[in-house]
Amino acid sequence: MSKVSIMFIDDDGIHNFVMESYLKHLKLDVSPSFFTDSKKALAILNETEYEFWPDIIFLDLKMPVLEGHDFVQQLQIYHSNLKQHTCLVILTASVSPIDQQEINKFQVVSDIIIKPISTQALKDVVNKCKQAKKISY
Repeated sequence: MSKVSIMFIDDDGIHNFVMESYLKHLKLDVSPSFFTDSKKALAILNETEYEFWPDIIFLDLKMPVLEGHDFVQQLQIYHSNLKQHTCLVILTASVSPIDQQEINKFQVVSDIIIKPISTQALKDVVNKCKQAKKISY
């Protein structure tokens, strides 16, 4: 049994800190990594073979430099079979139906969560992705 690897991509360091605290509180057996720069995270993914990709990626939609939409579009173009390897979960503070319609156009997106995320929502997504990917820990 291996740890579930999770990549958080959010320019808000406080949000990343909160997510790390939630994971500790939930006592989930996970291996998290945190990025505040979406462009750097994408470059790392592009240089990594799928078998070493994280099991789950949480991506903030509103990011400086490389917006979440652009990040997802890049993944869709170059990694169209992403869902076979990784759950991509969009985090957004936007409740706009237009934003949600835009996100739903991307086949590589597994889920959308409205911020702020609760500990229960985090646990539910991790468990849902574990089941979808047959990950055990």
